[in-house]
Amino acid sequence: MDLVEKNSNTSLRHPWEIARLKIIFNFFEKYINHDDYYTILDMGCGDVYMAEKFIKKYSNIQYIGVDTAFTDEYINECNQNFKAQAIENIDLYKDINDIDVKKINKIDFIFLFDVIEHIDDDIGFLKKLTNYPLLSNECLIFITVPSYNCLFSSHDVFIKHFRRYNSKMLKNIATICNIEVVQNGTFFFVLLFPRIIKVIKEKFLKSNKNKGIGEWKSSRFITNIIVFILYLDYMFLKSLRLLGVNMPGLSNYMICKKSV
Repeated sequence: MDLVEKNSNTSLRHPWEIARLKIIFNFFEKYINHDDYYTILDMGCGDVYMAEKFIKKYSNIQYIGVDTAFTDEYINECNQNFKAQAIENIDLYKDINDIDVKKINKIDFIFLFDVIEHIDDDIGFLKKLTNYPLLSNECLIFITVPSYNCLFSSHDVFIKHFRRYNSKMLKNIATICNIEVVQNGTFFFVLLFPRIIKVIKEKFLKSNKNKGIGEWKSSRFITNIIVFILYLDYMFLKSLRLLGVNMPGLSNYMICKKSV
């Protein structure tokens, strides 16, 4: 979750966030060997929900979280929470240049989950990141972004987005940044319709009231049903892609690596 969306009570996560995490786990499983050890660099890691989930699920990873919205107080608070839960192997930094390189052998994965839309110069950022000296030769970059500029709404403004993307835009960025696309696609087809309705309402009714995903207050039962539907959506679109059918979705993703 972006820190701008964080609420003091986030014990029950938004179904979008839970479903996205399940999808990310599905991405990740394809590219790891459980007998090997990996280092993850999560740029724009937000409120460390994903970091905690990864460390609890995988005992063979080191997790480095970087977010420019971090404060020293927030990092200290997170470290105290990690200690209370006996969570190790998570290191948090406000800037990539603050990373203690002595703790790292190599970086195997870079996570950019709903990050580059927050960056004005997304291409410059990716070029610099993909030339970070600690990246392994096989380092994979996982990127998710919101889809379609025509669906840009006041909610995008609220969470400080510069743009939304389509698959062609992502592939063009990969080409410019000299990174090779390994896998790409979309998910959350069913969420397109609520977003289209929201954009139309804003256009004609001038409504711009927004809440972050930290404001989610529905029951656990309803949350679990929505998560099930969203993950089923992902698996259905994934199956269609295997048949050569590409469907739109509210989120785009791309997995890539540096070109040799």
